[in-house]
Amino acid sequence: MTSFISFITASILAFTGALGFGSHTLVIAPSLSATTTSTTSAAARTKTSIDTKAEVTPAPRQAATLTVAGVSYEISADTTVYEAMRTLAANNAFRFTGENYPSLGFFVESIDSKKNSNGYYWILYVNGKSADLGASSIQVHSGDTIEWRYAKSY
Repeated sequence: MTSFISFITASILAFTGALGFGSHTLVIAPSLSATTTSTTSAAARTKTSIDTKAEVTPAPRQAATLTVAGVSYEISADTTVYEAMRTLAANNAFRFTGENYPSLGFFVESIDSKKNSNGYYWILYVNGKSADLGASSIQVHSGDTIEWRYAKSY
């Protein structure tokens, strides 16, 4: 945004200078509207206004869905499953434990005190397919459906 305002400022000053308006004062209001005031002499004042209000359209929100034990959460895209889970856990959405394996990533050992045991494990699914990597190695993309299922090992 700063470079945009600098560009507009330079353009306005160049424009008013080319018209021979003498000294210049540039005022940028919080709404991004710019006004130049030029003075050729103390007796004669010329005011030139240039409206630079730009419509700012926010980028579409990049989101995905993470479902844990039947509860769905909206998560940010462009992060890993593990980081999204840490963010949710920090907000007390749920708790989890696990272990990091350097070549595969973070594997969940328990969610909300429900531990992997007796042949049942927390299995990570991405867009309906079981994941081959740990949660820290899987990048979340916009529109992804991420799910943790507590199921019999395969």
